[in-house]
Amino acid sequence: MKKSTSLLVLWSAGILLSLTACGSKIESPKATSSEESTAQTSSQANAQGKYGIGDKITFDGQAEYTITGVEWSEERNQFDQSHPEKVLKVSYNVTNLSDKDLLIGSDIDLYVGGKKMGTYPNIVD
Repeated sequence: MKKSTSLLVLWSAGILLSLTACGSKIESPKATSSEESTAQTSSQANAQGKYGIGDKITFDGQAEYTITGVEWSEERNQFDQSHPEKVLKVSYNVTNLSDKDLLIGSDIDLYVGGKKMGTYPNIVD
């Protein structure tokens, strides 16, 4: 269970930061309830939706994501049919700020230049 959670977290982080590293805007994850999720950040750059290594992003007071690394990956998933030219691997840590179990990454949509990006099942170290 712990390994699968780690894989899901890393996969989600990769998606989240892949768009960030391209200098694009990141949309907040979709809310699981009727309330909208909001990102609370401490720096002015984060108010514009740009995040870097070491930045912390708090979503709806439920989870805190800390970006720990970004790198281009040469590894490709042999079972994926998309054959992407580039894959950006984003690493992050997630802290659950609530007393409830937290599902990570299932409702995150990423956008670059107003265009929704796809996901890629990358290998987790």
